[in-house]
Amino acid sequence: MNEAIPARPVDAAQGRIMLSLRLDGRVREAMVRPQSRLSAALRDAFGCEGVKVGCDAGDCGACTVLVDSAPVCACLMPAARAAGRTVETVESLAAQGGAPGRLQRAFLRHGAAQCGICTPGMLVAAEALLRHTPRPREAEVEEAISGVLCRCTGYAKIVRAVMDAAADDAAPPDGSVGARIERLDGLPKVLGRDRFGADGWPAGTLAVRLVRSPHHHARFAFGDLAGWHAANPEVTAVLTAADIPGRNLHGVIPPLADQPVFAETVARFRGEPVAAVIGPRDALEVLDLSRFPVEWHELPGVLDIDAALAPAAPQLHAGRAGNVLVRGYVRRGAPESALAGATTVVEGRFSTGFIEHAYIEPEAGFARRVGDRIEVWACTQAPHMDRDDLAAIMGLPTEAVRILPSSVGGGFGSKLDLSLQPYVALATWVTGEPCGMVFTRAESMMATTKRHPSRITARVGADAGGRLVGMTFEGMFNTGAYASWGPTVANRVPVHASGPYLVPAYEARSVAVHSHCAPAGAFRGFGVPQAAVAQENLFDELADALGIDRLEFRIRNALRAGEPTVTGQVFEQGVGIRACLEALRPHWQERRAAVARYNAAEAARGGPLRRGVGVAGMWYGCGNTSLPNPSTIRVGLRADGMLVLHQGAVDIGQGSNTVITQICAEALGLPVSSFTLIGADTDLTPDAGKTSASRQTFVTGAAALRAGAALRAQILRRLNAGEDAVLHLEGRVIRAGAASFELRSLAGQTNDLGYVLMAEETFDPPTTPLDGNGQGAPYAAYGWGAHLAEIEVDCELGTIRVRDLVCAHDVGRAINPTLLEGQIEVGSAQGLGLGLMEEFIPGRTENLHDYLIPTVGDVPRVTSILIEEPDTHGPFGAKGIGEQVLIPTAPAILNALRDATGAVVRDLPATPDKVLGALRALTNTRAT
Repeated sequence: MNEAIPARPVDAAQGRIMLSLRLDGRVREAMVRPQSRLSAALRDAFGCEGVKVGCDAGDCGACTVLVDSAPVCACLMPAARAAGRTVETVESLAAQGGAPGRLQRAFLRHGAAQCGICTPGMLVAAEALLRHTPRPREAEVEEAISGVLCRCTGYAKIVRAVMDAAADDAAPPDGSVGARIERLDGLPKVLGRDRFGADGWPAGTLAVRLVRSPHHHARFAFGDLAGWHAANPEVTAVLTAADIPGRNLHGVIPPLADQPVFAETVARFRGEPVAAVIGPRDALEVLDLSRFPVEWHELPGVLDIDAALAPAAPQLHAGRAGNVLVRGYVRRGAPESALAGATTVVEGRFSTGFIEHAYIEPEAGFARRVGDRIEVWACTQAPHMDRDDLAAIMGLPTEAVRILPSSVGGGFGSKLDLSLQPYVALATWVTGEPCGMVFTRAESMMATTKRHPSRITARVGADAGGRLVGMTFEGMFNTGAYASWGPTVANRVPVHASGPYLVPAYEARSVAVHSHCAPAGAFRGFGVPQAAVAQENLFDELADALGIDRLEFRIRNALRAGEPTVTGQVFEQGVGIRACLEALRPHWQERRAAVARYNAAEAARGGPLRRGVGVAGMWYGCGNTSLPNPSTIRVGLRADGMLVLHQGAVDIGQGSNTVITQICAEALGLPVSSFTLIGADTDLTPDAGKTSASRQTFVTGAAALRAGAALRAQILRRLNAGEDAVLHLEGRVIRAGAASFELRSLAGQTNDLGYVLMAEETFDPPTTPLDGNGQGAPYAAYGWGAHLAEIEVDCELGTIRVRDLVCAHDVGRAINPTLLEGQIEVGSAQGLGLGLMEEFIPGRTENLHDYLIPTVGDVPRVTSILIEEPDTHGPFGAKGIGEQVLIPTAPAILNALRDATGAVVRDLPATPDKVLGALRALTNTRAT
């Protein structure tokens, strides 16, 4: 029975109460506003930052806690209602002494925590189930965690971890390349101690809020800012473009930087910032910014490609005629004549909409001034890029800016661009006080980058033997108001639009078009997923027209080592697409036969359900397209025996902290457990490049291999030992067999970084520029893969349920199979979202209940098949995986829909209304 611990008034003038409750096993008291959310009270008044906040609307479940043993979204409960009750957060789940409890250990064992932002909520929701059902069934686990969204795992490993929580826990493995070691950064994630952008702020940090445009396109003018400030004395400062000491401009591609920190006279998209207000957090939370003195004059806006390209369309940027940002082009051979001579030609038009990243952690961070330097703690995927842009904005030298990336609660590309960093930095510079900011969910969805909407037309032809002869492709992409990664999409898509197949004659054109929408940027694939939908769907139609099995058609045309890609690049090794497709063959044959039996039985009874199987292949170039792409890694030994890895590749959940360490450990010849990791920090770690484009394992991993090997060479020379020597680090002594030396004997040669032995190495993948026809070597390596989807369609409701996915990926070398499986599972889930449910509509879907992402009930079983076709450039042959895993999922699902029903949906997502429309169109066609 709970003790009676009442809430009692303390400061009536401030409207506060003293809230008393039993929190994580102890009676606690703190002053709170009675109307405060319980989530805010737990974090701000009680210091429980393991309670995460993702939406403040009960949509994401990240803030789940137990109240009197029942799971509750803390953001939906007023703090006053918790008075006298027992509240348990993730911190209550630890064993005695702060070690992880059984459920937390299971999460570590199964790799169920990736970025970690949803992990506390997942653990608490699962704990509520396990208390009354210690050995739950899969369906019971899915029901228990159904109120918590995860964007980083695909849920499968979470479900398995909860089901396995009662199992005996073996000692975590230690190892290097190929070992299923636990995440090196996993423990703080499961204990609720990981520090994300909104965590660990200094006491007294001021808050920053932005005044944003309510219109897609508007001219504006400020009123009496000084008078408004005087009438609101709780406000510390007001900032506009006039307060920027450097340049009012930023962008991820410096020559095309075009986005202002603050719009000056014209706002080009809904949510664009025009001013910032700084003040104490309590005051700013209740400040009504609708009375801010700015007058808006709404202007005509263009929101889609057709409107933006219309002759009378308003032009967004001088010098970009017709609202065209950039074009891309690849041509090989004579596709027009090849298609004219083809036995069969198919063609189609496809479209996709904006896709929101929907990471569970909104943008968050703070800045502080340290002398004449500025330090920014924030969630980012590109700390060195942030530093360079921020220095220009602040009018400071780059060495005066330090970026300390927080843990990142999901990124997927959007956190490559600056978001809150300029605002907290400027606020801190002006006020001299630490200043922080957390985007609301609406702000995050309104104003940050999206996947590019696309409009694609393609034609593909083959000869009578089923060999591809030619293809043409035209892709138009809505890049929003500013450049962001639009040029990257426009340049990458023509290289990839053929798919991983031998296409002798080919032409692909692309264009990135400006509109009055939030900028479209990087999102897992840089436009390749949209192109793959068109290409892979047409391949199914082409195979059927030729009377060839759809999988065998792909295998027949798959690229082999020694054959040219559409850019003329020839790989003599590392081409794994055929092996991936062939790995699906037994699954394809078995499932095709099974769905045929099922559909016959269902039709015989007059039922509405139909099942189908679809397949799709993919390829994806690792790293930048025909551009320098270096990463640098440093590893050193101190005189006290500490082995330190400076690893600047930001881990956003994909596992770079673990994988890069495994690679360096293998090259050095010491176990992973010997290492101390220093994560990304522009003061402490060399530039390992941005976390994007499936480059970290491939590029930074190769730098880590070289750094580890260089340090090993130094050690072996001192030991006078051979290359095959087995090293041991025993305190301050390094030993190989009978030979040894003490590190402290080298103390006299300690370098400026504190190391007696150190290596720092860089790797930049070898590429060449593309010529005027897009011919050249844009990537040193590609990742390859193929997915099979089995679905069930309700032909009366138009709903699609994905029953199973079988995913084969050539990873070159599986550095850590558990982390690779996790990437495959989450990429598949995001591909499912692209195919079936996700579409961001500016001004309408700016929350997580109108914008749908897959829940645990939506994701299917995923079978991962890891193919190892080593690439000579990669570390121990490894290739990237991050982007690859999303690309083939949506086309495989759409091909399965056509297999099940004959219906074709070419405008994504394939929502029930579109499926029903396609079924009606099919019926009408058959009737005529």
